[in-house]
Amino acid sequence: RLLEGINRIDKNNIYSIFLSHTGYNGRVPEADNFRIRVNTSNPLIWKNLWLPRQVRREKIDLMHFPAYTSSFVNIGKNIVTIHDVIHKVTPRWFSRKELFLIELPIQMAIKNATKIIAVSENTKQDIIKYYNVESEKIAVTLEAADASFQPIDDSLQLEYIRGKYGLESDFILYVGVLFKRRNIERLLEAFSLLKRERIISEYFLSK
Repeated sequence: RLLEGINRIDKNNIYSIFLSHTGYNGRVPEADNFRIRVNTSNPLIWKNLWLPRQVRREKIDLMHFPAYTSSFVNIGKNIVTIHDVIHKVTPRWFSRKELFLIELPIQMAIKNATKIIAVSENTKQDIIKYYNVESEKIAVTLEAADASFQPIDDSLQLEYIRGKYGLESDFILYVGVLFKRRNIERLLEAFSLLKRERIISEYFLSK
């Protein structure tokens, strides 16, 4: 929703939105000051050859990289958003190959960034600790949930969803990826424990 927010508050500055595939096209707001640029080449070529060339050609004043990494090529003033550095906090959750592939791009992005956005105070402190970055270089900007993520009170809609997915009772919904570091096993153990306790409680109440 970052582009939607910009579209609401700024009609004067020109924004070039660089996309790596066409799947994003319909999700970019239509605005006179938004210019969409798409290149579907290999990610390394996209970020380190095509993108720097486009930035120079369009004379971009400030570039924002919204997820961890930037370009290995110096493209001038840029901001990078770092969501976490979990690979530094708990490296045991990653293979050596994963650590290498994650660490180098993030290290370069932090080094080359004019400013860093951290999504929490905890992430800011981790960046300072593991990358020796001055506090003044990091701005904490908390992420907000989209307006669509809110309790639903429509009983007909709730019944429809229950019927569609065969939900006969209360349930726990997990929407994250199945990485070991997400601790899904503990979630299932907790669910099982709650279920057993409820059965036990209902047994004693019925007595």
